[in-house]
Amino acid sequence: MSFTKNVLTIGGANIGAQAINMALVPVVTRLYIPEEYGKFAFFLSLVMLFAPVSTLRLEPTILLPESREDAAHLFLLTLLASTLIALLVVPIVIFIISDAKLYHTTQPWIFQFLLPIGILLQGVLFAVNSWVLREKKFHPLAISTLLGTLSDRFLVITLGLFSFGSIGLISGRIIGPASRILTLYTGIIRGDFNKLRKSLSVARMKELLIEYKDFPLFSSWACLCNSASREMPTLILTYMFSPAVTGLYALGMRVMNLPMKTIGDALAKAFLQKSAANRLTPHLLTGDTKKLFGLLFDLLILPTVFLMTFGKELFALVFGSEWSKGGVYIQILMVTFSAMFLYRILSCFFDVFEKNKQRLFFDSSMLIARITALCLGARLGGSPEYALLGLTIATCVLYIIGYIYLFKLVGIGLSDIIRGMLRHSPMILPSVAGFPLIRTFFSGLTTQITACAVVVTIHFFLLYRSNPSLIHAMLDRLAKQKK
Repeated sequence: MSFTKNVLTIGGANIGAQAINMALVPVVTRLYIPEEYGKFAFFLSLVMLFAPVSTLRLEPTILLPESREDAAHLFLLTLLASTLIALLVVPIVIFIISDAKLYHTTQPWIFQFLLPIGILLQGVLFAVNSWVLREKKFHPLAISTLLGTLSDRFLVITLGLFSFGSIGLISGRIIGPASRILTLYTGIIRGDFNKLRKSLSVARMKELLIEYKDFPLFSSWACLCNSASREMPTLILTYMFSPAVTGLYALGMRVMNLPMKTIGDALAKAFLQKSAANRLTPHLLTGDTKKLFGLLFDLLILPTVFLMTFGKELFALVFGSEWSKGGVYIQILMVTFSAMFLYRILSCFFDVFEKNKQRLFFDSSMLIARITALCLGARLGGSPEYALLGLTIATCVLYIIGYIYLFKLVGIGLSDIIRGMLRHSPMILPSVAGFPLIRTFFSGLTTQITACAVVVTIHFFLLYRSNPSLIHAMLDRLAKQKK
């Protein structure tokens, strides 16, 4: 099988797994209430806070050595690190449980017992995936991905039908990675290590740990910073408010992050390749950046305003009336999602111009600002809405500063940005104003959405007429990147 087919096999499995998850979200939200989903989200955030560093970032090293025996030693080191970190997390969890307001409504044993297991399984899965990729066993990897998703969703829905509460959601998160590990272990890893067992030694493991020491010493801390920035809002909302608030927030994040991340990452990789190639020809890089930013701004503005206008009603329609408050949270956070999408693409300039220290400073500042604004908004306003508003303001201010810095790297000044936005306003403003007017003068959600669909169609038709070549180029890059 060719490399392209292998990549398509893995990519197809990932897209299939994501599609299954998204398709079943409306089913899950009708089996579980926001409070139960919030307890699960709190559990999952703790898992994903520690899981990326549970391996001490040794799993990428499995792919590096030429010797298969050395890779096997690194695989065992990764498993050992995951086990130790999972055990060390136990006292931290006990401390959190004894203090957090969440746990007067839940069984502490769920987190004391299942959280280390969840972290361990994620660490082991990272190691197993790296070994299977090294061995180029792409088809079994794809099967395990789909099997893990199906087993996770099957157990979640089954236990939801019998009203197991948050333990049903948590159990799915445990059984999914476990089934993937079991599939790959019985199909590949057990046979490989039966052949390599006699060549393994503790002395060689120590030598390789010293050789690759930069991964646990430096890379793991950067990874922890990134995971903390991603997971801290969920943990803080749970502590300061309630599991129900966390559940509503977590559902909105999950629904919005999937398309934003999938499309944004693909475009970011394509733009990184293009920017790196044009680094020595600044005028080309400047022109490409202006065109892409203008187009993405035109593309994002309508869905942003649409969800800010109808988020509450759409959430109630798709996920059930209990979840309508999650749509309110999305209305507050929608500007943040759009800003994050643009930043995900433009941040490639940090790599192109080798500005790693500046990236670290910006990421650290973003983490501190987000946590501070979230806590300050909660304390001053006394409600989740004010907390999320504080989070939105701080995030957008930092992203604007980041945009100005990144644009400056390619020779685009603040005045150029303002002129560009003003140049696009004649086409954007009528469409943007259409949604609030539709909400005001049309009655009935079906009628309103139909009218909005007409506005969106006209907007994108005019956008295509004004930028046909650029839109075709962007779609081609996106398609190639997904392949």
